[in-house]
Amino acid sequence: MQSEDLHFWNVREYAEGFPVELAINESGRLVVRAYNEAGHNGVELDLYDLLQAISYGEIPNEYGASIPVRLSLDRDREGP
Repeated sequence: MQSEDLHFWNVREYAEGFPVELAINESGRLVVRAYNEAGHNGVELDLYDLLQAISYGEIPNEYGASIPVRLSLDRDREGP
């Protein structure tokens, strides 16, 4: 973890609830970073790739079909 990382204490990793970070990785890309397994494992998602995929309104799956995606900031809503 670098001192430039931005921690989102109100955004959590799903399984264990660790806070999520916004950081610049070794390649210079802006990534969303989440840790799990008591902080021993984690994942980095390229933020621009993620936002671009979501902005299309559907995400193709490995079988060639598309899964519709709709962003909503309403946390009380469930499902798409």
